[in-house]
Amino acid sequence: MATISFRVSEEEKNLIFDYAKKNYKTMSEFLLETILEKIEDREDYLLGEARMIDKENSKVIGDLKSVAENFGINYEEL
Repeated sequence: MATISFRVSEEEKNLIFDYAKKNYKTMSEFLLETILEKIEDREDYLLGEARMIDKENSKVIGDLKSVAENFGINYEEL
């Protein structure tokens, strides 16, 4: 297993540690989950964006509301 480190202020460290503790997680668990969630959210966004573009004409062929409706999601509740 690899180790990744980065610099944070003492105040930031305490904020992260306290939040993780309140949610019954180690700091490592919390940070890993948060980072992976951020990556997955960005990949989902880019995939959705790519599916809304007509690659031949470089035109947007839909908007978020129409995409949501196509998947049976109530756009107004988002």
